[in-house]
Amino acid sequence: MKEILPNVFLIRDDAQASSSPFTYLALRPEGNVLFATKADISPFYTAIEKKGGVSAVLIGDRHHVSQDTVKLSTHFNAPLIGSHIEAKILSAKGFAINAALPYEHHALGSDIQIIPTPGHTTGAFSYLWNNGVNNILFIGDTLVPVEQAWQYWVSPPSRKTLADTLNRLKAFEFDHIISNSFACQGGACRRISSAEKESLLNNTIKQLVSSH
Repeated sequence: MKEILPNVFLIRDDAQASSSPFTYLALRPEGNVLFATKADISPFYTAIEKKGGVSAVLIGDRHHVSQDTVKLSTHFNAPLIGSHIEAKILSAKGFAINAALPYEHHALGSDIQIIPTPGHTTGAFSYLWNNGVNNILFIGDTLVPVEQAWQYWVSPPSRKTLADTLNRLKAFEFDHIISNSFACQGGACRRISSAEKESLLNNTIKQLVSSH
């Protein structure tokens, strides 16, 4: 478990790193949260408990949930939070999301915004956290840093939806983007200036629209 930004810890088994998604623990006065994936992070339970445990387990989309995700939610007695759209699909697969939210903008405490970001999946959420030092966008699998480029995985019918999502993200202030995807290369946490943010979003929108 490694602190990558103030009060943000990357939880990842180095031995399984090549195929493991990125899971994060955020330490908050209002209750620690996990930005979870399907990875088994049970070897880190004790270390997490020493940091104050977990008050909520946040998922971006259906690809972030496995029995291990449900297990950690139960272990910490922390609600597993996602959208009602993703929860319905996960329920059909036998996974219960016990805090399924309407698909709209929400606040979690005074410091986390829950933002609908459809495209990669129909009900994906991203989470914008102000930790007092940085504004960090936990973007799930919506945009994935791969070395010096950014990639996305979206079906052709959903390209316009993702383009619209990225256009809406222009309204939010953030100075870091953190991805959960196992496909990240060269670092899953990236600092991004206002100019870089504008360029990234505009260029990706152009790619999506031109390929639509």
